[in-house]
Amino acid sequence: MIQNMVLGFDQGFSAVKVSSAYGEFKFANAVQEVTQSGNLFTAGSSSANIIYEYEGKKYIVGDKAGAGSKIDYYRDIKYLMNYAPVMLAAAIDRLKEHGITKDNITELSVGLPLENVSYMNEYRHILRSFMVNNTHYEFKKIFGYAQGVGAYADYIYNWGKDSIAHDEKGFVWDIGENTMILVAYDGCSVKKDGSRQFDKQGISAVYDLVREKVRQRIEREPSITDLRNILSGQPIKSFGDKIDCQDIVVPALKQYIETTYMSVLDKYREQFSRCDKVILAGGGSRILAPYIGKVFNKNNFYITAPEPEYSNVRGYRHIVMSKTR
Repeated sequence: MIQNMVLGFDQGFSAVKVSSAYGEFKFANAVQEVTQSGNLFTAGSSSANIIYEYEGKKYIVGDKAGAGSKIDYYRDIKYLMNYAPVMLAAAIDRLKEHGITKDNITELSVGLPLENVSYMNEYRHILRSFMVNNTHYEFKKIFGYAQGVGAYADYIYNWGKDSIAHDEKGFVWDIGENTMILVAYDGCSVKKDGSRQFDKQGISAVYDLVREKVRQRIEREPSITDLRNILSGQPIKSFGDKIDCQDIVVPALKQYIETTYMSVLDKYREQFSRCDKVILAGGGSRILAPYIGKVFNKNNFYITAPEPEYSNVRGYRHIVMSKTR
C-alpha cells in the first residue's frame, strides 16, 4: 500500500477516469437518485449497488445508474460541479481493493474542458472539503489543468518521452463525448494561441446520426448506454436478442469524419500543414482513430495515444508527480 499517493481524476462528460499508482480505471459519469420505490426482492448482496448520500439525497453512481436511463448526454459544467464530490468518493471506493483510502491520497490532480478552466478555482474548492455518506473528505493539495493539456503531458512524460524532438510542433486532438479540443504544442510546451474547443462536436454528434435507425431496429428509444455500446462495436439487447448495429454505425462514423472533422481541418489547414504530427487522444479517438487515417490518407501524421481514453488523467497525475517528487 502506498501511503502518499497522487490521484488523477478526470470527470469527463461521459465517464470518470482515474489514474493511480495501481493503474487506470473508469466508470460512467452518471447518477440516479434513489427513491422510495426499489427492488421487491434481492437474492444475495454481491450485486447490490452502493448508495451514496450527498447533500440530503441518495444516489446510485456509475455504470448501473446509466444503464437503462434516458440521461441527456449534452452535459455542461454545472453537471460536472454538482456531482463532483459523489464521483470522487465513488472513485476512491474502487481503490479499497488495494488498501487505499482517502487518507492515503496527498494530492489530487484534476481537469476541466478547455473553455471551462475559468471554473477551476470553484471546482477545486468543491473538492477540497465535502461530506458523502457521513464521511468527511478533505484534500489540501489540488492541482487543475485543461483537458488536452493532460494528454500532451502523457505524451512527453510517458509514451513519447524518448521520441519527441525539442522543435516538434503539433496538436493534441482530444475527442470527448460532448467536445473536441485542439491543444497546440511546440516542443515541450503547450500554447494558448492555436488551442480551441468545439462544443457538441464530440462523439455525441454520431449518436444523433444513428439514433433514429437504431430506434427502428431495436423497437425502443436507445439509452445513452445503448449508443455508447454500439459505437464501441458491441451488440445491444432487444426482446431477448442481441442486435448488431455496425452496418448503421460505420457509415455514420465516416460521415462524421468527412463533415465535422473535415470542416475543422479546412478551417485551420495552414496550422495543420505546419505540424509534425497530430496526437489523437480521449475516449472518442479509440472509436474514430481507425477511420481518420484512412479518410485523410495520412496514417503517419495521426498518432493515437496508447489507451487514449486515459491520456488526460495519466497526464494530470504525472505533471504533479514531476513537480512534487
